[in-house]
Amino acid sequence: MDVKKNIIKIARAVDEIREEWGPIGVNSFYRPWHINRAIGSRSSNHPSGTAMDFRCLRGNTIGLERMIKEKYYDSGKWNGGMGFGAARKNFVHLDLNPQYGKRCWNY
Repeated sequence: MDVKKNIIKIARAVDEIREEWGPIGVNSFYRPWHINRAIGSRSSNHPSGTAMDFRCLRGNTIGLERMIKEKYYDSGKWNGGMGFGAARKNFVHLDLNPQYGKRCWNY
């Protein structure tokens, strides 16, 4: 697993979302395993560099979630695995880890 390549891949994907949606703020991106454990997360795609949590800086997170679901998730744009969850905590979690396939959840 090449963490640097994963980081670049998801950064480009989220930048594509930002281009369409507008400004976003990043809550969490890559974090090493020891930080992941320290915040209470035992299973996460953040240590592999394949996950990012972000929020709207303009508009609402529910609208952003819908746009991502329709344009990227439902269409299969990022083949090989896409997971995302959103809205209740006012952020979107996106991961592009092909190991886990396509999945969607609510926090």
